[in-house]
Amino acid sequence: MSINQKTVKKDAAFASGIGKLITSVPIFLIILSQTTFAATWWDLRFTDGNKSTYDTAIENAIESMVLSASSRVYVANYSVPSVDTKLTTSMNDRYTAGCDVRYAGELSYGNYTGLNAGIPYILDSSDGSPYMHDKFIIIDPNYSNRIMLTGSGNFTSGGWGTQDDPFIITRDENIIKQYLNEYYELFSGNFHSAGNTTDRKSVV
Repeated sequence: MSINQKTVKKDAAFASGIGKLITSVPIFLIILSQTTFAATWWDLRFTDGNKSTYDTAIENAIESMVLSASSRVYVANYSVPSVDTKLTTSMNDRYTAGCDVRYAGELSYGNYTGLNAGIPYILDSSDGSPYMHDKFIIIDPNYSNRIMLTGSGNFTSGGWGTQDDPFIITRDENIIKQYLNEYYELFSGNFHSAGNTTDRKSVV
């Protein structure tokens, strides 16, 4: 289901080819390999970790989200996505379109070779001691179409296909602002220093 096509209505639930969109109706339903719950500002999805079935629903949602960007695409990910993943190709597409595209990652996984050579990136130089273990994507944080995805899964075939992982998509301005502050710290090289945003509680 394309993120831009979602319309949430109170007390309504409707089916798509990849899952169920649930609002205020207290139903728990598993459709194929993905479960989806949503409201006006959040969309929660779970993968089933079925190793015999490659679940493309999360990957397709990420691709649609990135391709919707008009100004910024900021990605932080522990494990390096493969060259041909839809995240890589959509990041390259938005960079070619003139968006501010950036990547922050973990040095122990090496360089992100699939990215366009012009896309700036930074890797955690501690090289695994400790790890930069973030997984989130921020799209257009300063515009009304702002959106962000985070969860326990890496943006790889394992994260959205062969492992059990939750992914949550949100449009909440306050939550996205906190993640944006964290991203600025990561991209400035402040991965593990005391006093960063992860040490401060926020009320949203």
